[in-house]
Amino acid sequence: MNYEELLEERSGSVKESLKTLSNDEVTALGERLFPYTDDPWREQFFAFLAEHPGATFHHATIPGGVEILYCHSENRGIWFVPRQGVGLIQEKGLEALAGIVSGAI
Repeated sequence: MNYEELLEERSGSVKESLKTLSNDEVTALGERLFPYTDDPWREQFFAFLAEHPGATFHHATIPGGVEILYCHSENRGIWFVPRQGVGLIQEKGLEALAGIVSGAI
């Protein structure tokens, strides 16, 4: 599978699974994904939330067990694989997410 096919597959998965979460739902998601207080991924997840208080977050899943959390107003997002890792979504992914959330894609 080439890059364009991968991007198309991921975009389709995001469109199908995307939902807006309340602040309580985002917190509950973090608690479910990272239940141990000494988990370094938990710290990164909740730091991301703390950087954007009161923001609206969008959650989606893509193949491979990857979940994403996107803040449209700040155009920032993170990806995470439960019990494996967390990272920031890069520019191309943010562009795609902005288009999907705004309905342009």
